[in-house]
Amino acid sequence: MIRILDLFIISILFITCKQEYLFDVEKKMENGIWTYQDQKGFQFSIEDTTALYNLYLTLSAADSFATENLYVKLWTDFPDGKRLEYLKSISVFDNSGKMIGRKSGHTATQQFLLQEKAFFNQIGNHQITIEQFMRADSIHGVSSVGLIIEKSKEKRSR
Repeated sequence: MIRILDLFIISILFITCKQEYLFDVEKKMENGIWTYQDQKGFQFSIEDTTALYNLYLTLSAADSFATENLYVKLWTDFPDGKRLEYLKSISVFDNSGKMIGRKSGHTATQQFLLQEKAFFNQIGNHQITIEQFMRADSIHGVSSVGLIIEKSKEKRSR
């Protein structure tokens, strides 16, 4: 009986500690190859313009990934039609040459902070498009890329 109760308490703690995200979507790469043409778009809706958000890029890549950094271009499309562009360099390996992230076999899943305490001035549908921005048209070893939007506990001061 005590073991069942212990398992129940651990389950409740796990469920209540699980991170809740406003948006969490991952998109697969065909054959583990990410080309310039293979842009990944993520559409989401914002209902609270006073909230602050943390934006993360997720990446699943093979340990045979050939470059230390990954350059991505991010496009944010707003409900009013405006579009912003942002270039980001991401370190895929740590200083000792090991892949950053949670490993499973020959693949590591990584989460990178894109922007902390971001805000959206407009209610409605937004889109963030991610494209690889490397020197080569095709980069091998990338199985998926994703976007996570986490609502911060803080509110924006005006």
